[in-house]
Amino acid sequence: MRPPVAWGAASEKEASAVFERILLAVNGSPSSWKAVDVAADIGQKYGAEVVVLHVREQQITSFGAYEVEQADEATDFVEEIVRALKDAGVSARSEVQTAPLGSVPHVILEMAKELDAGLIVMGSRGLSEWEGLFLGSVTHRVLHLAECPVFVVR
Repeated sequence: MRPPVAWGAASEKEASAVFERILLAVNGSPSSWKAVDVAADIGQKYGAEVVVLHVREQQITSFGAYEVEQADEATDFVEEIVRALKDAGVSARSEVQTAPLGSVPHVILEMAKELDAGLIVMGSRGLSEWEGLFLGSVTHRVLHLAECPVFVVR
C-alpha cells in the first residue's frame, strides 16, 4: 500500500486531467457569485481553464423575439468575472450565448460537451422542492442531464 502523500499526489494528477476545463455558468444571483469563488479555487488548485458562460434569454412571441437582457450588459457582466479570475491567477475566457426562454439548461449542457468540460460549476437559487417542480429549475435539469460532474453552490 502506498503512503498517503503519494496517494494524494496521484489523485491530484488525476483531478488535474479531469478538471482541465471548467464551465462556470453564471446568472448574477448571489449563489452564482459564490460559484465564481469555487471555480477560482478549483481552477487555481488544478491549473484548469475556466470558461465563464452566461446565457441571455429571449422571449419569443408572435411579434418576434424580445431580449430579456441587453447584449452589452451581459458581456460586461461576464468580462468582469473573467477579469477577477485572471487577477486571481486563473486562466479564463468568456462565452455569452442567446437562447429562447426556458432553454438555458440545454445551452449549458451543449457548451459543456463542446468544451469537453470536466466540471460544471453553477449556483442554485435555492428554490424549494415545490417551487423547483412548479417553475422548473435550471440547476435541477443540468444536474440530471450532464455527462460530467456538476458542482452546485448555494
